[in-house]
Amino acid sequence: MNWNYRWASATWWLIQVTGGFDRALHENLQGSSVEIETEFAIIKREGNGIAVSFQLGYEQAINSHKHLDDGEANEFGFGPIIELASGKFLLTLNPLFGKQIGTFADQEGLGFEYGWRGEYDFTKHWGVGVEMFGEIEDLANAGSFENQVHSIGPTLFWQPGGGGEEAGDVGEGDDDNAKGNAPEPASTEFSMNVGVQFGLTDATSDTALKFQGSLAF
Repeated sequence: MNWNYRWASATWWLIQVTGGFDRALHENLQGSSVEIETEFAIIKREGNGIAVSFQLGYEQAINSHKHLDDGEANEFGFGPIIELASGKFLLTLNPLFGKQIGTFADQEGLGFEYGWRGEYDFTKHWGVGVEMFGEIEDLANAGSFENQVHSIGPTLFWQPGGGGEEAGDVGEGDDDNAKGNAPEPASTEFSMNVGVQFGLTDATSDTALKFQGSLAF
């Protein structure tokens, strides 16, 4: 589960802070990570068309509840975000490259993760769609497809305030299904989505519940 706070300057620069939480079976909900990310618009759009932005981010793992030999690495990430809008349909692509650092780093090359989303807004405040996520921890030692993490599933979107943003992240940290310009600095918008992801490989959980909430201001 992820929760996002965002601040946008004019229509070209965004800063986002994301908190990650995990809950294992029969255990309490625990913090897993804190991520700060900045995003710069390269191509903006109004209505239909294409939007492109570039993101840089740093994720700090929270390992206080893990064993000393079972912690998560901290990571820098970078990559483009691409949106293609046509009428009530929005396609978002978010490939991301990363480099682990810190005590638990275990990479020879770069890591790679991706998310893509196809969304159809059937009313002003509601939409349905399909999302797919995947991760290769080390491109230098990618291994077989079955040893990688890939999942896909349906998602329901709710935007009580309407409105929209520029290209947005569909990775674990974000809800970026809105269309149009990035919010003005003085505005505040809340949105959320919930879905189910189905694993496509042996290394992926068979099913997982996905929830994202976003507060933009």
